[in-house]
Amino acid sequence: MKCPFSVSKVTPPSLPKVVNRPRLLDRLEGNHDRRLIFILGQAAQGKPTLAASLVERSKIPSAWVNIQEEDSDPVILYYSIVYSIQYLIKEADLSSLTAYPASEMGPRSDISLYREWTNAIGGAVPVPMRIVLDGIDRVPAEAKAWLFLKTLLEELPRHISLIVISRQEPPFGLQELKIKKKMEILVNKDLAFTLEEGNAFIKDICGIRLSADALRRVHQFTEGWIGGFVLLAGCLEGLQEELREEYVVRGIPDSLKSEVFSYLGQEIFASQPLRIQEFLVKTSILESFASDFARDLTGISDAEEVLLDFVRRCLFVHRAYDDKRGWIFRYHLIFRDFLKSRLHSRLPENEKRALYSRAASLLEQRGELREAVDFCLLAGNLSSATAHIEKIGLSLLRTGRVGEIANWLTIIPQDLLEKSPWLLLYLSMTRRFTNAAENLKDLGNALSLFSEKGDIRGKLMSLALMIEASVVRGQDVIPIKSLIRQAEDLLRSLGGEAYPFERGTLWLQLGFALTIRGGNPRKGLRACDNACLIAKELGDRALEAQAQANALRSLAWAGEFDQLDKKAEEVRGLVEKYPNPNINILCSIANCDSMLVRGRLEKTLEYLQDARREAEAHGFTYLYPVTLLYDLLLEPGLHQYSAAEDIGNRLFGFAESIGNVFMMGLALLYLGRSYYFQGEYPKAAERITRSRQMLGSDKARSDYHLAISGVLNGFVSLHLGDYGSAEKDLSEALNYFSEIKCFPQVDAHFAFALLKNRSGNKEDAVVHLMAGLKLAMDRSSDHFVILSQNDLLEVCFLAIELEIEGVSDYAQHLLSTI
Repeated sequence: MKCPFSVSKVTPPSLPKVVNRPRLLDRLEGNHDRRLIFILGQAAQGKPTLAASLVERSKIPSAWVNIQEEDSDPVILYYSIVYSIQYLIKEADLSSLTAYPASEMGPRSDISLYREWTNAIGGAVPVPMRIVLDGIDRVPAEAKAWLFLKTLLEELPRHISLIVISRQEPPFGLQELKIKKKMEILVNKDLAFTLEEGNAFIKDICGIRLSADALRRVHQFTEGWIGGFVLLAGCLEGLQEELREEYVVRGIPDSLKSEVFSYLGQEIFASQPLRIQEFLVKTSILESFASDFARDLTGISDAEEVLLDFVRRCLFVHRAYDDKRGWIFRYHLIFRDFLKSRLHSRLPENEKRALYSRAASLLEQRGELREAVDFCLLAGNLSSATAHIEKIGLSLLRTGRVGEIANWLTIIPQDLLEKSPWLLLYLSMTRRFTNAAENLKDLGNALSLFSEKGDIRGKLMSLALMIEASVVRGQDVIPIKSLIRQAEDLLRSLGGEAYPFERGTLWLQLGFALTIRGGNPRKGLRACDNACLIAKELGDRALEAQAQANALRSLAWAGEFDQLDKKAEEVRGLVEKYPNPNINILCSIANCDSMLVRGRLEKTLEYLQDARREAEAHGFTYLYPVTLLYDLLLEPGLHQYSAAEDIGNRLFGFAESIGNVFMMGLALLYLGRSYYFQGEYPKAAERITRSRQMLGSDKARSDYHLAISGVLNGFVSLHLGDYGSAEKDLSEALNYFSEIKCFPQVDAHFAFALLKNRSGNKEDAVVHLMAGLKLAMDRSSDHFVILSQNDLLEVCFLAIELEIEGVSDYAQHLLSTI
């Protein structure tokens, strides 16, 4: 698993020479069973050094994360934790964990999402472990990352504990952990050097000779503050040995205690040559860096020697070794803040922009485009920022880093956004399951721009997302059939193996749309199979699982009952290998289709309950109308007609409130089916007629469902004595289902048989009975989704009465199942 961060992000500070502090280390080791060790103290109080000493001493392995501002995005914080664990346990394969943020297929509650991530981390790490989060105070109080951290504290299994290092308490309370004694906390008073520890630092670590009185004066002056010791030692090193005692005893006035950092910081900073001061100030713009990067940025040829000297003197510079980049340096947060304050006070705006631009250029040369974007934006170089975002945006979005892209796009002016098809595409992806109308507009503009440029990759993604947005919205801006045709033409025109992910994504959405709205489940199945093949080649399990689940639905709608169990087994295997709630729910819903079309209503109910339970547990609110729809399909088969009526009305009301015309049409259609099952034919006719108006409109046309409504209306018209309407609707529906070779043609044949029999045309009735029963017998089907139980009885009795050769026995079998 490739780490997208610098190794300095996931390594503790080096410990060349530190004061031994057994009083604190023993205390922490003695509380290893606490869920949280919270090291809370002011700046430069030795917090990371203490934690790193514990990590080095303890037998319990510890993953380390140096928190940066980017970790305010919970997705990035999640990745930081995962990669820190992977860096610690190099032999483990944690690649499955990286798929979680990327696999979201709809909006959901934050808490359920973070609970899922936490459970995934806990499940992937079976051994005792600590996770150290150093500098969590860098995350703003309003950031969502705090909710993720709170979830980690509450949900991580007992064998994983947290060490949190911070200058301030988190924005959520820790009282419950304190009451339950699940937290050990160290504060400034605990962290401060004792007199003995301070003496050890000055004499043993820094090699500075002072009298006992002077050492007591140092401890009194600093009040044990470790940063004060470090800075004061730095000042003393710059003095001749005979002047140090005098400086300590008389050179530092007590009135400066409250300003000790700025005073001593200035002392250290001012003691450096001007070129070193400039070097420090300019490199403070970097979170972490290699010495050669610092050299190229500042023009200081001996950058590495300068940095190593600061490391040797314990002056707030840390380093870590990266196998690929060598030694990586970073400033202590307090020192970096000091240097950045000098940057903003000393450098005029034009020089700062030039510095940011230089950093961006160096990062571009090194291929570090993600980091370059931030500096381009700081430099005001929007054209370069736009170019970089265009190149890397899709890969970031594929890993779930939606917040990062969204933040960048808020800075890009609208006129630049509208000129860049990729930025319009990314903007739509950041709002993927919300604001569908605006997304369709932006995606349409992006598609036009991609077409003008001849950008195939962009066209593939734009069309995929437009199809998805149209199906989700349920109210077309561009008719869904037009989008499907464009997608088919584009895919047909491509040769070779170019753009596999983009092709796989379009095949996936095309398969979904062809089944749900495009009126051809068999073509949908072929598209899903293509998506699945590409997903396997890419090793993209999320794409494969979605494609297989959609393929299962397509098989069910086509009536290929003999293939359903095998496909369901493949889907189940993927779910077991890829335990992800998004995929679990998608597969449960597809299994509802598989079971429903075969009349396995109890199993349908089980899968539906699984899907609803998982959706509620993980906050998948967008699935609410989907589960209602399956309830509406299921209840009439269980003779729960009052429940079906209530569900149908609720579904219609919800769909109407969000403007989903397609869902409104389905609610009316299946309400009509429920009334037909009850024998309330006028009510059924009214609902079906209204549904046909919606499902036949340009806003929500669905030929498959129109044909279903035609069969239903044929039965209803037959019972109402309107044989002419029944004939017309059934002829259109039968022709349609026969052409696409889908199972509802059986229901249409049965309806025609009853119509012809009642019209006195026994010969044609026999033809349709024979055709329908033979198809049912060939598919080993004894359940019919459209046909009511009463009408099935009439069909069976008619077939037996007419003694139709080859199928009357099957009619007898069907009677035995009712």
